[in-house]
Amino acid sequence: MGLAGCPGGNQQDAGADLAPRPDLVTSSDLATTPDLATTPDLAAAATLSGQVQPIFNATCSPCHVTQTPRAGGLDLADGASRAALVGVVSTRCLTPGPRTRVVAGDPAQSYLIDKLGAGAAFCGGQMPLNRAALSQQDIDTIRSWIAAGAQDN
Repeated sequence: MGLAGCPGGNQQDAGADLAPRPDLVTSSDLATTPDLATTPDLAAAATLSGQVQPIFNATCSPCHVTQTPRAGGLDLADGASRAALVGVVSTRCLTPGPRTRVVAGDPAQSYLIDKLGAGAAFCGGQMPLNRAALSQQDIDTIRSWIAAGAQDN
């Protein structure tokens, strides 16, 4: 048994493992590595006003945007959609238990994602009702906004 329980290792072999390796990132490299979370092209999360609200306006209208009263009591119009979604329990699906429409930071627990057809656990019809389903890109955009904290941005 070699050094630190490694088979075949010995004291002389241990020094070879500590030689500089140009293919590995070192702590000094981290100081010059850009932070991916702040690099806009690499980690840009969707925003409500920039990407998500236009999806609501185009695909959730007229039922939840222009119709009065709003279908299911859900108002997805500009300026109202975030308050109607984030942290709000759906009044439509109470079995097996109440579901929160949007759980900020957790798309997997957000009922909205299920209702758009990206999950299996929803009651009633897939949204938008009696219309073509949202594209995977649109669902991913909404998912990105939720994952980033469902901010009012």
